Amino acid sequence: MSTTKIFLTREILYQKIWETPATKLAEKFGISDVALGKICKKLDIPKPPPGYWSRVQFGYKITIPPLPPAKKDMPPGAYISPTEKQETSSITDQKVLNKIARVKQPENKIEVFNSLHNPHPLIRKTKEILSNSKPDDYGALSGRWEEDSLDIRISKTSLHRALLIMDALIKALEKHVIKFSSSKKRRGETEIADKDVQLYIKLNEGFNRFEREMTAEEKKRPWTYNRYYFKPSNKFVLTLSGGYLGEKTWRDRDTKTLEEQLNKIVADIIEVFEIIRQKQIEEKIQAQRKLEAQRRREEALQFLKEEKARREELGQQAQDWNKSKEIREYLKACEESLIEEKGVIEPESPEGKWLSWGYSQADRLDPLKNQKLEEAIRDLL
Repeated sequence: MSTTKIFLTREILYQKIWETPATKLAEKFGISDVALGKICKKLDIPKPPPGYWSRVQFGYKITIPPLPPAKKDMPPGAYISPTEKQETSSITDQKVLNKIARVKQPENKIEVFNSLHNPHPLIRKTKEILSNSKPDDYGALSGRWEEDSLDIRISKTSLHRALLIMDALIKALEKHVIKFSSSKKRRGETEIADKDVQLYIKLNEGFNRFEREMTAEEKKRPWTYNRYYFKPSNKFVLTLSGGYLGEKTWRDRDTKTLEEQLNKIVADIIEVFEIIRQKQIEEKIQAQRKLEAQRRREEALQFLKEEKARREELGQQAQDWNKSKEIREYLKACEESLIEEKGVIEPESPEGKWLSWGYSQADRLDPLKNQKLEEAIRDLL
């Protein structure tokens, strides 16, 4: 099968459609028989009826309908572009599946230790910032707006646990070339990146709200400041966001803590990166296809425009040729009349000069003598 775009005139396609069955012809062109049928319909090309090729095989003589005259403004033919199969990877790619499977294997369990041992630089910086931070009204510590700090919001009592989890997660992901850093684009957020895909991750602790007991005086007021107080829940939520993802979350559950989910979290994050990367590839392919389709449309329009101009030029040349013939016939009649009246006509006489000028005007109009024919032929090369 050819992968080159070709242009077929109505006449050639009509000839081919009656020489070869549509399914085989479509396969040869690299398109579907449905697409071939649409092209024939657009160009008003009659197709063999059902059973035609069987009758031909058994020797029946069948009259082939003639090609109808082209309708007004009908294109002279059509471009046929083979459908190209794009080889693209997907989340079902065995390499990715093997990586995810290895992460989930029990022998590769991600350990969260009881103490920080050789912590990641981001963990060390976050610990330094949060250890010296003042809790907010909820009692939460946050280093979000500090440079080189992780995007976490946690109670002071849960800080140690949070740092242990994030240290284990960062080290596990960086084994798979997924890098952590403070985002340069979105201040205060933690960016994780794999090649040209960037996502954002944060760790939050939930806080339970309680209504404090108010004094009699406070109860009389329509509104009271500090009516509620908050206590850390010791329940963590890890959130991944960005790209086409929306948000994906993992949380502490009664049956399984985040520490026990780390292998699944790492596998899920690897999968998310692959899904987003594949979507980006698909979008690029679609964009390329749109550009190619646009280019083909523009080429087709340009061809039709040039073909129309050539037809108009051909018609004009025919008119000019006929006009030049009329002028020559008229000049010949004039010359015969003048000779009959005056005898020999000298080239330098007024009559001779007028006749010479008249013939030059006929030559100027004649496409066989004014180079218009040669120019038209060169334009087709």
